[in-house]
Amino acid sequence: MPVHNLFPTPVYMKQALGSTQKEINEELFNLYDPSSMVKNTHTYNHTSSHEVSCDEEGNMFATNIVKQTPKFTSFLEKCIANFLGELGMRHHIPYAVTESWFTRTTQGKHAPVHSHGNSDISGVYYLQTNGADGELAIRNPLNNSNGNLLYFLTNMSHGEKKMPLKTGLLMMWPATLEHSTYINQTPTDRISISFNITVSRPPFITTPEPDEQPEGSHILPSQKAHIVYGV
Repeated sequence: MPVHNLFPTPVYMKQALGSTQKEINEELFNLYDPSSMVKNTHTYNHTSSHEVSCDEEGNMFATNIVKQTPKFTSFLEKCIANFLGELGMRHHIPYAVTESWFTRTTQGKHAPVHSHGNSDISGVYYLQTNGADGELAIRNPLNNSNGNLLYFLTNMSHGEKKMPLKTGLLMMWPATLEHSTYINQTPTDRISISFNITVSRPPFITTPEPDEQPEGSHILPSQKAHIVYGV
């Protein structure tokens, strides 16, 4: 190939269908409490900001809802394994969904530009959307490319890519990737579940000290090695 696309940005998309979507959405709606939603002032204080769920004490992001939703969690785990596999990682690599919460975007509201830099992967599952209540906008990570003709011709105009929404759609991307949503111009609330994932750092195996392996032992050195986690 004469053209090589360097530094691609992986964005994962998976649509839940049929009975899978029905069971997931019923489970999530049973947990969803409209009275727990408050304006998101955690990262930014914006009058038109969307709302996020909080616990009984009013703490945002304190209720990790994946711990209470086995059907959704099962679907999410399969998607994570597929995403990591597509990126060349081992499917069994340890990870943790560190945060997950409901997001509600009412008429006239939106999510300003932000990122989730305290994790490795961020994502969203659309529980309720009419498809016209404000697209998700993924920002071009190559900041100095804004306005470049090649990016304009490849549908990256204005430094972002609009992603169409659909009920049952799950998306994931690198957590440092900036994103936002357009204003919901419709009278119907858009409801979604946002989440953050931290992937365990790979262990680095070092050679054990000679006195750590008993005389006559048949344990291979790598089995008695020190485990030092990278940063």
